[in-house]
Amino acid sequence: MSRLIVLATMLSCISIASSAQIKSRYSPTFGDACKESLKVMEDGATKTFRECPGVANYQVEFFSGETVNLLNVVTPEGRKIGTIFPVSNAAFIRKKASSNSVSIEWRVRKKVPIALIIPAYVAEENNNNSVRVFKKYVLRLDNEKLCVTKIVGPSRNMTSVSRKAADLSAAAQCMEPK
Repeated sequence: MSRLIVLATMLSCISIASSAQIKSRYSPTFGDACKESLKVMEDGATKTFRECPGVANYQVEFFSGETVNLLNVVTPEGRKIGTIFPVSNAAFIRKKASSNSVSIEWRVRKKVPIALIIPAYVAEENNNNSVRVFKKYVLRLDNEKLCVTKIVGPSRNMTSVSRKAADLSAAAQCMEPK
């Protein structure tokens, strides 16, 4: 019986230690720290290009246009890892231009980013009316790929659900762009 108690205690300590290794860090999506410009793409479409600092010497690049939203994470070595958001009408959230910007939440393990949580408003149809719905996009970040693994809709526990999904994103399937 005492061996069982010792084993249970050890497993509990390991579980607490492993979850404690992942921390949140934040970076802006708009504001003075970011550079914004218009870019003409190869297909002739004009997109808003925004480059913002991330954490641990990473950077984030946003490309927003009428038909698609793209996101690149630039590693400290300058390598770009990108993804297409699974919805074309996501508007990366910000407060009023004069106020502080809303942040990207980076989930970091041992000073290395493993996932991002990005807040956005998404236009959805509801009874033939377009409604803006606040969601959080959970993205897995590894050396090869950046992809959306979960979209968390409005709820009272939205933040904790997003963080848990981010922490488990290494094992999650990537969502396909729509």
